[in-house]
Amino acid sequence: MTTAAVVFCCVVALALAEGFGAPAFRRVVASDAFSSAMPLLVLWIVARFALRRFPQKAVLIQRVHAGAQGLVVTATLGWQWVEPHAMLTSLDAGSLATMAWLGAIGAVAGLVFSLVAERATAVTVARELLLGAWTFFLAGGGRLYRSFDHVEAGTRVAAATAIGVGTVAMACALWMLLRRRERVASGFPALAPAMALLALMFVSGRGGPAEPAARDSILLVVVDTLRADIADGRFRGHPAAMPELQRIAADGVRFTQALSPAPWTLPATVSLLSGWNPHRHRFGVSASGWEVLRGDPAAMYLAGALRDAGYLTAAFVNNPYLRPWFGFSQGFYQLRPYHGHAIDGVALALNWLQQHLGAPSFCLLHLMDPHWPYEAPPGFGQPRQQCEVCDSLFLAQFGTTTTGQRDEVASRYAAEVHYSDTVLGKLYDSLVAAGALEHSWLVITSDHGEELWDHGGFLHGHSLFDELLRVPLVIVPPRAASDARRGVRVDAQVRLEDVSATMLEVAGLAVAKARDGKSLLGLIAGKPELLARVSIGGFVKSPVDLRWSVRRPPWKIVASSSTLADNRLFDLLRDSAEQRSMLFDPRLPAETAAKASNWFFSLRGEPSRLGIDVERTPVAGSQKQPEADTQRRMKSLGYLQ
Repeated sequence: MTTAAVVFCCVVALALAEGFGAPAFRRVVASDAFSSAMPLLVLWIVARFALRRFPQKAVLIQRVHAGAQGLVVTATLGWQWVEPHAMLTSLDAGSLATMAWLGAIGAVAGLVFSLVAERATAVTVARELLLGAWTFFLAGGGRLYRSFDHVEAGTRVAAATAIGVGTVAMACALWMLLRRRERVASGFPALAPAMALLALMFVSGRGGPAEPAARDSILLVVVDTLRADIADGRFRGHPAAMPELQRIAADGVRFTQALSPAPWTLPATVSLLSGWNPHRHRFGVSASGWEVLRGDPAAMYLAGALRDAGYLTAAFVNNPYLRPWFGFSQGFYQLRPYHGHAIDGVALALNWLQQHLGAPSFCLLHLMDPHWPYEAPPGFGQPRQQCEVCDSLFLAQFGTTTTGQRDEVASRYAAEVHYSDTVLGKLYDSLVAAGALEHSWLVITSDHGEELWDHGGFLHGHSLFDELLRVPLVIVPPRAASDARRGVRVDAQVRLEDVSATMLEVAGLAVAKARDGKSLLGLIAGKPELLARVSIGGFVKSPVDLRWSVRRPPWKIVASSSTLADNRLFDLLRDSAEQRSMLFDPRLPAETAAKASNWFFSLRGEPSRLGIDVERTPVAGSQKQPEADTQRRMKSLGYLQ
């Protein structure tokens, strides 16, 4: 009973800590707390029944009960301690395997607690106190520990030690308090309902809406490293790589010229959620060479703004940069990092959405599969060919590659995209079957693309060409909206910064905080745009190479503050692949060259006219190495060499 009460109180306390104490969330938080505690309540009822039926087996029943409690709480809560350690999570085949071996550890822990408690004067109190402390360590301590999952070496050890010592100190203090009470054997169990009632009272905290928002829900799906041309069916002999996305787009609006402001995940995703350009929010690489620093925390406002409007918020992410350390937990009722394939993330999101269908929600689902390494499940794409270079990130990125090897790498990438597309189709069909899209907006996009030797380079983060910055964007209005346009193609240039402004307007909120973003609802409704949207890109993964791009069709520039030869101007109407810069081209007539130079300097001044400082030098950080397992995963993904 006590363990169930501790779980209940931890769920409520964590909800309060994330700002979900308003009356609008009372029912949801209480329901989730009871659902989390229910298995332990069932175990307690079964144990009480067994004790009355078989009193002569009391010791054995209590030991089994303690082991079962340890199994349940560890299997369901222990992932918060395991998830930050990529070396552990990479050893199993998925979340079920993780729960199995966590449960085994918990069962052993519960049995040990029972054996230890049998040596105490008040056996029942000691057993419940030990199990309660273990539960608090897993639930509350695990959430705190996750905030240290992307920091300098040695910090995790200190954090785990501090959390463990703090839990033991609290348990010892409570034990000393209970020992002074009369009838100590019943004193501690009596605290359980009192703690639960007290937590329930706090759920109706001040601030926020009194009732859930009467607005449409939002599901934002981000497919990492997804090029726009493969989504459009124009990728190197793979015309049908994403038929499911095309089917989904037929129910909504497809933007063919959507631009990311950065060629890698962290700055691009912050811009997606905040509406701020990377040069404004400053999440990116520092001057130390490899170290990635946090930027302006005010940029992480979207989930918090929706929460304050009465939205229940959740995120399921699979990238080492989308972590609490970088602020991605702000405003989320639940932030669940996961490892595995796209189907694992979809399962988590669907389970959460089905549990909270009655409340307006904002759910961020991040799928990682098209990112290196390209290892699609069997049955997707063309059969893999033997290719040593294709299996080595170092050789593929820095070695000499043949046309056949490059084609094989591109084929493996297309297989990953095909798999992701299939999962997107299953997600969509499941949402339709559950009725979740009747009053929900569905947004599917990517944080950036992938360079597959289009300009001589491989992977992403190192250049600003359109294969990296142009991404797919599909927005599907609620199915209940009878006046919504369906199967529409919009060719106007839009930006990832516009997505957050759009979601804010969907929620009926002001979009001023989006800073650089502008709502797309006008374009979705078919209203013409009077002003061109200028897309400013940058934040390549180099601390000394200050390059940025400005794209205003039909022109695009790539500018550099250090090397004159890196300044480029492209005419996207005549050179959509960006193969021929119009600057310093001796083949151009003098008049054309002069016009090109004028266009370049005109576009180069766009950032300053918008109040964006693209030449601000990165600031050096502490220059400490990240944890070993974090380095390992980041190296496997190509983020570190």
